[in-house]
Amino acid sequence: MYALTLTIAAALSAAMVASTPTQIQLVHDLLDKYDKKAKPMWDNTKPINVSFTVSLYQILELNEPQQFVLLNAWIIERWYDEFLYWSPMEYQNITELRLPYDSIWLPDTTLYNSLVMKDDDTRRLLNAKLTTDLQRRASLIELLYPTIYKFSCLLDLRFFPFDVQNCTMIFSSWTYDQTGIDYFPASDEISIANYLENEGWELLKTEVSRHEVKYSCCPNAYTLLHLTLYLRRKPLFYLVNLIIPTSIITLIAIVGFFTTSSASGMREE
Repeated sequence: MYALTLTIAAALSAAMVASTPTQIQLVHDLLDKYDKKAKPMWDNTKPINVSFTVSLYQILELNEPQQFVLLNAWIIERWYDEFLYWSPMEYQNITELRLPYDSIWLPDTTLYNSLVMKDDDTRRLLNAKLTTDLQRRASLIELLYPTIYKFSCLLDLRFFPFDVQNCTMIFSSWTYDQTGIDYFPASDEISIANYLENEGWELLKTEVSRHEVKYSCCPNAYTLLHLTLYLRRKPLFYLVNLIIPTSIITLIAIVGFFTTSSASGMREE
C-alpha cells in the first residue's frame, strides 16, 4: 500500500513538472513578439468589438448638493485578440491562460462623465483570462474587475421627498473612434443579481443603450454606451429621520417662544 501511494505521488509530481514548462513555453511564445501598444487585429481597418457588462453591487451615495452618484460595481469586458492565438494540440491541450493585465492590449474604456479624472481602477491588480478559439483563430479576452465610480447626475428636487431620479453613466473609448473600437452592450439592462439595497433609494429599473455620436473634432463617430439607473426616493426614510424630527423641534421652539414669562423671568404656562 505504501509503495502504491509513493508511485501515485511520483506520477502526479511528474505530471505537474511536465505541465509547468509547457505553460511557460506557451506564455513565452505568445508574448515574445507581442506589442501591447498595437491594436491586436491583422486587418487594421477593422474595429475591435468590445462586449461590455456592468454588474451593480451597491449605490454608496447620491449627493444632492454636489449632484453626483457614488457606486460600487463589477465591470466585464470581452474582446478577441488575434495576436494571442495558439493551437491547444501544440501545448498539451491547454485552452485557457491567465496573464497580467499590463502584458496585453486593453481597450481604454472611460467613464465620460466621471468626476474623478484619474486612472485608479482596481483592474490594474487583476489578470486577464484568455481562451483560445480555433474557429476565430484568436483568443477571447475576458477582463473582470471591481471599481467605484463617481459620476455627475443632474437631480430634479421639485417633488422632494417623493421624487424619482434617473442618472446615466456614459462609457466609450477615449482615443479610438468607431473604426478602432466598437462597443456593444452584453445586455439591455445592468445586472443587479448581487445588488445590495440602498436605505434611502429604491432602484426601479435600469437601461443600457448604444449610441453613435459624431463630434466636431473628429472625422468618424464614437460608440457610446449609456447605462441609466432609475431611482425613487424612499419617503418614509426621510419622514422618520428628517421631516418628523425637524417638525417636532420647530413646534417646540414656536410653543416656547409664545409662552408667557413670569416676573422672575421664567416662562409660565
